[in-house]
Amino acid sequence: MRKLRIAGICAAVVLVLALVVYAEDPELCDLDIKNFHVDRVAQVDGGGNSGIIDKIWVTVQNNGAVECSGSLKVTGIQNAVPVYVQTQTVTDLPGNGAERTYYQSYVPSATGDILWTAELTDEDPDEDIAEAVTTVK
Repeated sequence: MRKLRIAGICAAVVLVLALVVYAEDPELCDLDIKNFHVDRVAQVDGGGNSGIIDKIWVTVQNNGAVECSGSLKVTGIQNAVPVYVQTQTVTDLPGNGAERTYYQSYVPSATGDILWTAELTDEDPDEDIAEAVTTVK
């Protein structure tokens, strides 16, 4: 029985060490969404710029130790229909800075809320998703 207990403890120690080494990998690309912004209100038939959603941007921060890149997709869903999908590659240097990425403006053609989702894909297995809403009147 003693041999089984020692084998179990050794296996647990090896597993914990493997997880620690993976989590602290300095070469791992670890980008995170720091901020996601879209216009909060727009109008379908508004004059001037009120009918244009022209402020769509995402700020990404690098939490790793190396410069790295990821894929950043912004999607807009209105009345259960995808109305906007744009993907860009983002790159950020390590450190306390952040990189802001701007997206093409969008002109809505119907009323109803647009649920925006920003999704960042990098080497880190964490989930990087942010959401925002634009009310279209």
